[in-house]
Amino acid sequence: MDNRLISAPKLPKKFIKKYGFQYFTSGENHDYLAEDLLGVYASEEDAFLSAGNTAFSLLRKAAQAVIESPDLLSRFGIPAASHELLRWSIENEWDDYLVGRFDFAGGFDGQPVKLLEFNADTCSLLVETTFLQPEILKEAKQRGIKNDLLESLTGRLRAISSEQNILLTDLGFAEDQLTASVIGRAARQAGWEDVGTKALEEVIFDPDDAVLVEMGGGQAKAYDNLYKAFPWDFILFEEPELWELLTELITSRRVKVLNPAWSLLLQCKGILAVAWQQNPNHPLLLDTAWSAAGLRSRQYVSKPIWGRMGENVSLFHSPNYPTAQTEGDFADSPMIYQQLAHFTTDQEEYRYQGSVFYTDHSCAIAVRRQDDLIMDDDAEFISCYRLA
Repeated sequence: MDNRLISAPKLPKKFIKKYGFQYFTSGENHDYLAEDLLGVYASEEDAFLSAGNTAFSLLRKAAQAVIESPDLLSRFGIPAASHELLRWSIENEWDDYLVGRFDFAGGFDGQPVKLLEFNADTCSLLVETTFLQPEILKEAKQRGIKNDLLESLTGRLRAISSEQNILLTDLGFAEDQLTASVIGRAARQAGWEDVGTKALEEVIFDPDDAVLVEMGGGQAKAYDNLYKAFPWDFILFEEPELWELLTELITSRRVKVLNPAWSLLLQCKGILAVAWQQNPNHPLLLDTAWSAAGLRSRQYVSKPIWGRMGENVSLFHSPNYPTAQTEGDFADSPMIYQQLAHFTTDQEEYRYQGSVFYTDHSCAIAVRRQDDLIMDDDAEFISCYRLA
């Protein structure tokens, strides 16, 4: 990998200030953007994009099996009261998917691409991929790799809804607000003039009316589309009353929520075990099971099925005793067990993880790296340029 690395320029302060991107360059994130650029060959780019298209097809097939199986829904920990919305969503919103991000191991220096997981709902790295990476490459005078993410988001919004308004809502975290702003930018590019932003606590969910925002003077504005910068599993497990309200609003077609509710099934890492069971030995998939005993490999990783950001992950080079593990908020979650994947590394022992954004096709590639055995929230974002 080392012969692909060249020095990365700093983002201009004027650019950072203009777009309010200080979050990615200051404080705890002062070293988040890597000091290098990574060169990627066209053949590697094609392999990643193809992997994203294939992976989405495999996981959607697995989601259909889950919704038809009470045992799998129970294993995913999804309460029976929530099944109505999921089934309705699959039947009526199957083609309304907006955006997600696949994470892969391998893909460089002749290593096969292997699916690690799918960040199917409220994925991060949108800002980095749509705005930061192009600006860094512009400063470096380097040609970029595949990156049609913003254009693809714009096209998806046009295709998903004829109602040209959208409310962006979040829980107050700066990163989520910045991520949601990319969806807002895509909506404006799609010609939608009414793009609102409100914290969740300020949004009114009226089951007899719509999603509303108070405008003052006793007036309220209704929105037909809602982008939530928090995942469906947060609503399912932490805000069950909101799930009930959204069930009424969505199934009565008063509002369309993005991503649709059925993306919850893709977000759960249990979908990886189902996909492997349906497609054993598929070259893109890693052997994945609900117990370590169900794996053929004795080297594996355990992951919480609803985990995020690499939290509560344990890596085993031999059974029983983890080589590395992380702490987090998901220790009580059911686990899946996945064959240990090979990561391409450089001389400084940085591990490189390629990601592919998927809308209705693979539309962009992003890469992170970290000098730890487990990729977590401390990973660097490294911009990629095209190698001849």
